Amino acid sequence: MTPNQKYLFDLNGYLHIANVLSGDGLRAAQQAVERCIKTPVDQLTTGRNFAFDKSLEALALHPITFPICGSLN
Repeated sequence: MTPNQKYLFDLNGYLHIANVLSGDGLRAAQQAVERCIKTPVDQLTTGRNFAFDKSLEALALHPITFPICGSLN
């Protein structure tokens, strides 16, 4: 993660990374996020994380996002 990306993540709580997802992949990720948000915490087996749905897991493992996600630890 670049210093600017870290700053924006710390400021906003998310990063906008252009051209990572489009079309069906973007819709699937958006729908998965909505399902995750609407699922009561006590019904989540994995917590509110990328393991909640395969489309979110794929986003976390994407060649562009993986190095960034890995640097958040």
